[in-house]
Amino acid sequence: MRAFSNKYKGKCDVCRKWVQPGQGFICKDGGGFVKSKHNSRYTAVWCAEHVPVRKSEATGAGVRKLDAQGRCITPYEADNLDLIRSFPGARWKPVKAADNKLGQPYWQVSLDMGDRRRVLEVADKLGLDIAPTLREIAISEQATNAQQAGLYPFQVTGVEWLGFSLGKSRLLADDMGLGKTVQSLVALPENAACIVVCPSALKYNWETECRKWRPDLTPVVLEGRKSFRFPLPGEVVIVNYDILPAWLEPEKKTKTSPAWDVIVRMPLSTREACKSVISIVDECQRVKNYETARTKRVKGLVMVTGTTWALTGTPLENRPLDLWGILSTLDMARTVFGSFDRFIDVMNGYKGPYGGYQFGTPKPIVPELMRRVMLRRKREVVLPELPRKQYHTIKVDLPKHLQSRMDTLWDEWGELIDGDKQLPPFEEFSSLRAELAESRIPALLEMVEDHEEQGVPLVVFSAHKAPVLACGEREGWEAITGDTSSKKRQEIVERFQAGKLKGLALTIRAGGVGLTLTHAWKAIFVDLDWVPSQNQQAEDRICRIGQLAAHCEIVRMVSDHVLDIHVLDLIGWKIAVIEAAIEKVIAGNPKQTQEVETAEQFEARMVAAEAAEQGMVVADLDDARSADWPEIEMDTDVPF
Repeated sequence: MRAFSNKYKGKCDVCRKWVQPGQGFICKDGGGFVKSKHNSRYTAVWCAEHVPVRKSEATGAGVRKLDAQGRCITPYEADNLDLIRSFPGARWKPVKAADNKLGQPYWQVSLDMGDRRRVLEVADKLGLDIAPTLREIAISEQATNAQQAGLYPFQVTGVEWLGFSLGKSRLLADDMGLGKTVQSLVALPENAACIVVCPSALKYNWETECRKWRPDLTPVVLEGRKSFRFPLPGEVVIVNYDILPAWLEPEKKTKTSPAWDVIVRMPLSTREACKSVISIVDECQRVKNYETARTKRVKGLVMVTGTTWALTGTPLENRPLDLWGILSTLDMARTVFGSFDRFIDVMNGYKGPYGGYQFGTPKPIVPELMRRVMLRRKREVVLPELPRKQYHTIKVDLPKHLQSRMDTLWDEWGELIDGDKQLPPFEEFSSLRAELAESRIPALLEMVEDHEEQGVPLVVFSAHKAPVLACGEREGWEAITGDTSSKKRQEIVERFQAGKLKGLALTIRAGGVGLTLTHAWKAIFVDLDWVPSQNQQAEDRICRIGQLAAHCEIVRMVSDHVLDIHVLDLIGWKIAVIEAAIEKVIAGNPKQTQEVETAEQFEARMVAAEAAEQGMVVADLDDARSADWPEIEMDTDVPF
């Protein structure tokens, strides 16, 4: 008989104690498994003390390696299974698989150089013996250039990771302020043809960064809906989402084709030329809804270009389904999750009573699966010298005319907010939120005056225009809203950074991305955006590379009412759920090896177990052999 580690929980066939997965054994005799003597189960389970055969390396417990062919050979270990499944390209190869020439089961993993660092990261967590050739990673030309340009070590790693991923879709999801723009530009190969799709407000920032970091390439900013064109070699064409043409929207190959069998109608010669184009999709969280024209056109661009690099500091903004939308648009969803059903399963989703999906906390495997295509570094890890954020909440008195409306809403939505962790419908709360923001203006202006007297530069954010415009009217202040042109924004930011303004007020959606405001170390949020990640992005306008202060202070204003306070707490809870899907890691347990047992140790264990059943105690094997008790039949000549 041969012993194998148990995959499922069960009761020991001898002592009847529960045996957890990976902590016991099942035995195979000839062509099948040994049947339990206690019930009709085909496979019996034994604990480590009562397994009736010798525990040996032949069970596979002692083999833990990743060979040069990308074959991961390891015993079944329940705690490590999610980590193994997160290997890029992981495919289970049972003995009966047609392409299994090894004679034992194993996991096949990707040998692609673009996946190598992730493969090595997982293998090291598992404690595998890694073939030396797999650790040989050449330094790319782009990474060498990044080193010479003085980029941070983590940015050099990002450049190399992107450079090795030509021909694939990749997601660079570093924290805001860690230089995703710089990394993607430096990663472009010599004489590259690149198209950058970004929010309108960031086009000229991309142009500036391109001239700074890639003077060998020519940035071309397109304006107007009819100006779209693909780049020539040596060009970086920069467009906003609205410029993408309608003909990029995919359509079904035929009327009866399934939804995913789509094509972009364009001349074959143009399509072939586009295969050498690298598309960079900045702030890619904007393409989460496939029903919008913007998302469909980005999907078409991804389909026709050979390589896609997507950039975002917030890959999951709010709802779990948003993540599937982004990955589907960028041609990453099946690489990460395999199927939509698998996505729903690992995100702990289920159909709600009124249709649609509801979600719990994502399973630990989710962030590990995301790392198949995603590189994400946290600010406090790669740049611990950057200032930490300090949060303060300031309660503001609630005007009497809003008190009754807030009370009514709390009576209606309090249970939903407090119990079900759901924000009330935005439509029903939006007008009241705007009035709440406006009611905080007097308190805001008092704080602004105090900071002006102390000479402290200040950034003010709000989800609504009224507080922003009120600040913008002050002497020495400017305001940025959705109505501010791209060029005007850039001019205002440059003046603020040069110390020529006392303060700057911005709406969260208009000023929360792509801007560097490190002249200030303090930001006041009059109110918060309904989407948690929008607030985080706005905070990181001041807390990013270039900030020299010892800390960054984030002040959040809240009305003194149970409803507003609960909404603030709920936004914080939603951030924790997002982090569970993106940030957490599985540490891995490389020491899950079952003991190797000699023939004498096996005999002693069997004798001790039999003695225990008869109420006897033996000190050692010699004591057991000299004891006066019935002879025991044991098969110690096991075929290992």
